[in-house]
Amino acid sequence: MSKIKMGVISTVIGAMLITSGCTYTRAISQTNVPSERGKVVEASVERMMFLGIAFDNDDVPKLVEKLRDKCPNGAIRGILTKDLSTSYLIVIVRKTIAQGYCIKENLAADDADTNLKAAELETEAKI
Repeated sequence: MSKIKMGVISTVIGAMLITSGCTYTRAISQTNVPSERGKVVEASVERMMFLGIAFDNDDVPKLVEKLRDKCPNGAIRGILTKDLSTSYLIVIVRKTIAQGYCIKENLAADDADTNLKAAELETEAKI
């Protein structure tokens, strides 16, 4: 083979190695889903780590703030969180996604009262 063809093949193989990655889900969690579902809100944060070293860990407070901004006059219930990682050759990109239901404040209070009453009834039944 000529030197030009070998150079092109080497470049293509090198580019494939550098840009290829593997994505996987690290964790999923969900809180109780409310009976009265409102508007679905979603927020996400992303950070890059070089050689797997995290230089900051303030992405969760940012995620909470972003989620609250999407539901300013209500409460968020039934939150589903996903922690995703994409690994490249020397870089890891972590993305955390949170999704929940924005419900009006009075419905949130009613839902909390219902949960409290159910807990009280359960306690009374045990006595």
